[in-house]
Amino acid sequence: MSVKTHNKTKLVPVNRSVALLPERDAKVSPILECIDLGVTFGGLKAVDNFDITIGRTEIAGLIGPNGAGKTTAFNVITGVYAPTNGRVRFNEECIVRNHPTGKMKKQYKGEHADMYTARFAPEEELGDEALKAWKEGQKALDSYAFTDHVLAPTPDKITALGMARTFQNIRLWKTQTVFDNVLIAKHCRRSANLLSATFRLNADEEKRQREECENLLHVLGLEDVRNELATGLPYGLQRRVEIARALATEPELLLMDEPYGQLDIELRFKLEDELIKLWEMTKTTVIFITHNIEEAVYLGNRIMILTNKPTTVKRTVNNTLPRPRDIASPDFVSLRTEVTDAIKWW
Repeated sequence: MSVKTHNKTKLVPVNRSVALLPERDAKVSPILECIDLGVTFGGLKAVDNFDITIGRTEIAGLIGPNGAGKTTAFNVITGVYAPTNGRVRFNEECIVRNHPTGKMKKQYKGEHADMYTARFAPEEELGDEALKAWKEGQKALDSYAFTDHVLAPTPDKITALGMARTFQNIRLWKTQTVFDNVLIAKHCRRSANLLSATFRLNADEEKRQREECENLLHVLGLEDVRNELATGLPYGLQRRVEIARALATEPELLLMDEPYGQLDIELRFKLEDELIKLWEMTKTTVIFITHNIEEAVYLGNRIMILTNKPTTVKRTVNNTLPRPRDIASPDFVSLRTEVTDAIKWW
């Protein structure tokens, strides 16, 4: 077994005169909560009773079998799909919510089918004061509680809130350069309108954003290819471009869907180390999907083991190994074995 080294990757320190990401107030509240999330396609239940809580500045891994519904859960969180049931809270605000309707309501077998409807009520009988306190608590979590309101914003609106993602299959603008692919992501942070764009009233803002994009290319080692077509680059560089584009949106939360699944082992090691360097610099919260147990243990503060379809969290393993992590150390091997044994019982 090859021993992974940790000092091969040399990232040039970021120029702090151009902030990579804005300063953030470190809160103790979770940044993301998925509550009773469910997704059904016709008669196929892809996600069921999916509950996760992600802390701020955490890096958490999701690992599960092929086709279990991991990407589907990401698609709900980022607004690509509307859920059949459940809600998503981001920065203490409910951003996605839905409940079973029509045929899906008849098929729904979850524990809280009425949770997102006007009929929502506590499971046990409460006195007047206790019931009032319970309702106030539910309203604090979800301002649309006790209504049939469906909340399913589009991906661009969720991105504007501070959430970005990379995809399992790279999706870059084919006719655009590396720099333009990254710059395009800045549109969600621009204040320009037709008038200001016509008369170049936002020149200072545009200059600042271009500098921020140059800084990202510098940090990710893409300066030398900034003017090349992004889709003409080797796979590993395309991955870096996609990560740079996601970071250009200035996210508080970055979701990565199998970011290194198709890379050879040496390049995967290098990009994993780059991700850790970026995470340490930006303190951006990261959730990643992987099928690689070693990768999950190497990167994650927590590893959430998912069941087969419909996906739900089977077990969560906390990872307190110090960084940098040595994949040949007895503690690392022991934790990897623990995760492996848990996965064997899918």
